[in-house]
Amino acid sequence: MHNQRITSDTVIEMDQVLPSTMPNRCKIELLLQTSLNETEESWTTTSRQYIEQLDSPELSLEKIAELLKCKRFITQRLARIFFAYTNHDEVIENLNKCQIGKLMHVLNGTMEVRALVLFKAICNNNNHADYLTNAKLQEFFQQYFKDLKILDENRRHEAVQILLEKFHLDQVSL
Repeated sequence: MHNQRITSDTVIEMDQVLPSTMPNRCKIELLLQTSLNETEESWTTTSRQYIEQLDSPELSLEKIAELLKCKRFITQRLARIFFAYTNHDEVIENLNKCQIGKLMHVLNGTMEVRALVLFKAICNNNNHADYLTNAKLQEFFQQYFKDLKILDENRRHEAVQILLEKFHLDQVSL
């Protein structure tokens, strides 16, 4: 990049701009923040049209979860991670169209960004935790199975243990 003239048609990859010593996690965090800060005009046409078709200026997390085809607790965690500006214990019940659009834009981002979003949803916070604990994984899957409403509490615990054992997550800290 040194002494190279940048024109309007120059393509600059993130790796060219960021120092090579910057860890991948930091690069992906920057990509995530960039996606969240992009204007509505830069979203895909599909995302913009979808948001414009929403009947209400705000939707409940329940409705958003239905739109995203995911569990409400996951939508609630994502809303708290991305849109709780003051306090992560803050209860968020609704998102406006712009916030819904940003969430959809991020969830349709690169695989790396979506993996980071999943990591943050499992950790249930927006800090820079570098690892998942078995306790956080158990908490996440317990809630997930609870929302399925097909297993009683004992069976949920058993299902989570089987899942962790199957992937050898019961033996190591991630």
